[in-house]
Amino acid sequence: MGSLKALFIAGVVATGATAAARAADLPPAPPLEPVAPAVAEFSGWYLRADVGVGVNADPKMSTTPNPLNGNPSFTDAAGNTYVGAFNSYNFFKPSLGASGFVDIGVGYQFNNWFRADITGEYRGGSSFSALDTLNDSGTFTTAAGVASPASHSLRNFYKGTLSSIVLLANGYIDLGTWYGITPYIGAGVGGTQNSLRDTTDTGFFSTVVGGVSGAPSPTGGFFSDGNKTNLAWAVMAGLGYQVTPNVKLEMGYRYLNLGEFKSGTPHCANPDGTFSCAPFILHGKELASNDFRIGMRWMFGAPPPPVYEAPPEPIVRKY
Repeated sequence: MGSLKALFIAGVVATGATAAARAADLPPAPPLEPVAPAVAEFSGWYLRADVGVGVNADPKMSTTPNPLNGNPSFTDAAGNTYVGAFNSYNFFKPSLGASGFVDIGVGYQFNNWFRADITGEYRGGSSFSALDTLNDSGTFTTAAGVASPASHSLRNFYKGTLSSIVLLANGYIDLGTWYGITPYIGAGVGGTQNSLRDTTDTGFFSTVVGGVSGAPSPTGGFFSDGNKTNLAWAVMAGLGYQVTPNVKLEMGYRYLNLGEFKSGTPHCANPDGTFSCAPFILHGKELASNDFRIGMRWMFGAPPPPVYEAPPEPIVRKY
C-alpha cells in the first residue's frame, strides 16, 4: 500500500515538472500596444499682430456728376460764346500700387478647432493714377455773330495716394495639427474708411474751330482730400506654427474687399472763364486686395501639456 502512494506522488510530480518545462519553452507574450496620448483641449484669450503687403486690383473709375449729362457751354471775356454737349468720356489705365499694412487684435480660442478675433488695421503707401478723356462738340459764335462748328478735347492725368483704416471681426477654423503645424481657413466682416489724398490733375485742353486746330493749352488743378466709409469683408487661409506653448507664428493669404473710394472737391489751378480742369469728383469702385501677411499670436496662459498614459510593464518569466 505504501508503495502505491509513493508511485502516485512521483507521477504527479513528474507531470508537473513536464508542464513547467513546456511552459518555459513557450515564447513570451507580445507587449500591449501603447495607449494613444489624449489631446488636451485649450481655450483662452490671445493677442495678435500682423504685417504684410497687399497687391491691389485696378479699380473701376467714374465721376460725379457724369459729364455726359451736362454741357460745356460758356461765354468768354471777349463776348464769344460756345454751346455744345459732351459726347464721349472714358477712363484709361486706372491703377493702384501695392499697400503695406499692419494690424493688431484681440481674440478668444474656444477650443482646438475654432477661434475668433477683432482686428484694427492701417493700410498705406498705395499710389493712385488714372487718365481720362473728355470730348465735346457744338457751335462757337464770335461776338460779331459769326458761327462755326467747334469741338474740344480735354485730357486729365490724375495722381494721388490711397490709405485705409479697416476694422474686422474674424472667425477661423483650425483643421488639425501635424508636427506643430496647423492649417486654418477663415472669414471676416467689418468696415473701412478709405482716404484719397494729395490728388492732382494735370493735362491739356485743345480746341478745333471751323476745322482749324488751336494750340493745346495746359490745364491743371487739385482735389481736396476725400474719405468714404464702406462695408469690408475678407476670406483667408494659412498655416500656424507653435513656437512655444503660448506663442504661435502665422503665415497666410487673404482676399480683402474694401468697397469704394472718392476724391474731395476739385479746384482748378488756372480758371479763365472756360473749364480748365475736370470739375468732377472722382469715384473708385471694386477696391480689393490680395494680401500676404505674417504675424504672431500670444496666448494668455500656456495650454495644459498633453496627457500621456504610461505603457504597461513588460511580462517577465519567472523560473
